[in-house]
Amino acid sequence: MSVIINNIANSITAIRVLLTVMLVIDVYSHSKYLLFSVAVIGIIFLMDAVDGIVARKLNTTSMMGSFLDIFADRVVEFILLAYFYKLDLVPNWFVIPFYIRIFLSDFSRFGAYLNQDVKADGIILGGIREKLVLTHLSRGFYGVVKLLLFAAMFISYYAKIEIQVIVFALIVITLSFNLVRGMPIIIQYLPVAIKTLLHRATLLKERRYHTMTNQLNRRFEKQKIFTVKSIPPVMQITLDFLAVSFFTFQIFIH
Repeated sequence: MSVIINNIANSITAIRVLLTVMLVIDVYSHSKYLLFSVAVIGIIFLMDAVDGIVARKLNTTSMMGSFLDIFADRVVEFILLAYFYKLDLVPNWFVIPFYIRIFLSDFSRFGAYLNQDVKADGIILGGIREKLVLTHLSRGFYGVVKLLLFAAMFISYYAKIEIQVIVFALIVITLSFNLVRGMPIIIQYLPVAIKTLLHRATLLKERRYHTMTNQLNRRFEKQKIFTVKSIPPVMQITLDFLAVSFFTFQIFIH
């Protein structure tokens, strides 16, 4: 029973990704249920808030769950943005800075995690930076803006309603807030991430050397270079890199 309770929030996260995949497949099959599609987008973004609330209520918040939640956000964003990009609804000047920022901030977050500067409820920031990134108001506003953007794109394309001005305004607001929320993390933790990863790489190299020469020092035995818990943030960064590569490739072949 405890296993089920501990994984309720993660199950909601997984369902959110599954719903996104099903939505795109349904739309690609030329579904005529526009209102249903828009409603599903709303449910997907609502579940983004629900999984965090459930985890806190059940006291099952964890570092792993936090990274899985962010990873699910990245999957949902990538699926929807790739779909709308194919429909020429998302401009190049949006997707490239959007994903470069995401890649840099997730890389910085991974470095902060290795440096033990990340908690289950978010990365450690201070002052105004925390208000810009971690508050419920900041997260909620960003989620609502993305929801409105994707819903407006669906309505604009499939209902043939002339709301390009609204879509453009939402694109600008989404990108602007994306950059504003990401910069405090990048500024504070990108140098830390680079330094930490270089240090870990040096330790790994030394460990391999000492292992090969059968002179493994206790210092290397006790120091953990990477652990299983590093997998979700690594997956996150890998997805970010693939997204940047995908959109860059699409720009060149357009």
